[in-house]
Order: sequence, then structure tokens, then C-alpha cells
Amino acid sequence: MVCCDCHRRFLALGEWQIRCRSCYHAWKASREAPASAAEVERLRAENTALREELAQAQNEVARWRRIAQTAPRKRAARTPPRKTPIPADQWRRIVQCCHPDRHGGSASAVEATRWLLENRP
Repeated sequence: MVCCDCHRRFLALGEWQIRCRSCYHAWKASREAPASAAEVERLRAENTALREELAQAQNEVARWRRIAQTAPRKRAARTPPRKTPIPADQWRRIVQCCHPDRHGGSASAVEATRWLLENRP
């Protein structure tokens, strides 16, 4: 196995062992000491304050959702898409480009030409 810290090969007892013995002892010594009682109390107070803030935010979200559900809904006025007519000379070129004779009678060419002929300017 190869140590994840010093990248030297070492004999591992299993796949769970990722550090050589010397790197493991150095890593273990460098870890922080357990938190003091005062630190634990400070963290608990901070946690309580954050929970209260979260509860207030959730109440605010619920209030806005209720307002949104009771508000009258306005329907957006849909404007039909504008049809811009294809100029006659361009239409003729498009039909020539997609004609089935040029594309071996493919189904998509037939369909495109049919649509163009139905929507002739």
C-alpha cells in the first residue's frame, strides 16, 4: 500500500489503513484536543440561535406561499406568433433546396416540401 501523506510504500493490515505508522502517529498528534466545556456551550448557543433564525425564515416562506396562493392569478395575454411571409423568390429557392428529388425521396424532404407548398406566399 502507498501512504496518503508521504507516498511511501508500507505493509498495510487492510484496505482501511491509508497511512504508514509514522505518518499515522504524526496525524493523530496534530489533531485538535477535545473542545472545552466553554467552547461546547458557545457552540450550543450558536446552534440555538441558528435554529431560531431558520424557524423565522421558514415562517416567512410559508407566509409568502399563502399570499401567493390566495392572490388572484393574472393570465398572460398570449400574442399569436407573427407570420412573416416568405418572399416569393426565397420560397422558390427553398423548395428547390429541399425537394425530394434532390434527397432521394426521403420522408423528411417530402414533408418539408408539402409544408412549403401548403404555405405558399
